[in-house]
Amino acid sequence: MSINLQKIALIAGSGKFVRQLILECKKKKITITVFAIKEFYDQTNFYKPDYSISINKIGRIFKTLKSENIESIIFIGGIKKPNIFKLKPDLITLSYLIKIFFYYFKGDGVLLKKILLLFHKKGLKVIDARNIITKNIVKKKHNNLAKHKKILSKDLAMKYFKKTKQFGCADKGQAVIISKNKIILEEDKNGTDDLILRYDYAKYQAPSYLVKVSKPNQDLRIDLPSIGPNTIENIYKKNLSGIIVEADKTFIYAPEKVYKLVEKYNIIFYAL
Repeated sequence: MSINLQKIALIAGSGKFVRQLILECKKKKITITVFAIKEFYDQTNFYKPDYSISINKIGRIFKTLKSENIESIIFIGGIKKPNIFKLKPDLITLSYLIKIFFYYFKGDGVLLKKILLLFHKKGLKVIDARNIITKNIVKKKHNNLAKHKKILSKDLAMKYFKKTKQFGCADKGQAVIISKNKIILEEDKNGTDDLILRYDYAKYQAPSYLVKVSKPNQDLRIDLPSIGPNTIENIYKKNLSGIIVEADKTFIYAPEKVYKLVEKYNIIFYAL
């Protein structure tokens, strides 16, 4: 999908995809205004944000967007859900927290949908970042399952994929580690790298796989699954046999490096 907009606001948290998106916008001559979430944005980033907003004052963003005549936004980067009882919101932010309070203690997917609805009600269009960072989307062409078919069949990989989708229905996370057709570890609030590092090969002594997919009914404009070189390095260090991801619905940072590491370490890579 082509982007033909005068202005886009990037609401940015942590992570390398923030930098990637900014670079692509500059390359494609898309005018951007960067709103950094102060508690998560890397202040050493190469790009100084136009606005730096604390979670405690996030409700003010709507007034600023209006003053800048911005009607389109992109959410990019990681933002960990803070303890709502430890927040010290200003009155404007408090009014919005009251609107989402009931959803705050549900899964992240439910909460994010409610937050997106707040933006929609303000007349703001939320754009899918995949429309811009097109080179950072996992594709099936890099699959190497045929090379490892004696270890993992397509049918078994599909079973693992479906099991992870079922896990996603609980809205607890996007990733699991599966061995012998059984989920042995689940992602939690600490993320995918922590999930991998919790795996103990000596305990299972069998081929095990990281499976990471979008949650069923997830709004793909926000919190898309992502992988990068660190993911592959950690898989290798912990003796996992491979990774199963979702094609066209997974961000991949430094894709060329990722695929080279997959080949170097002889790891199964399969995108469905």
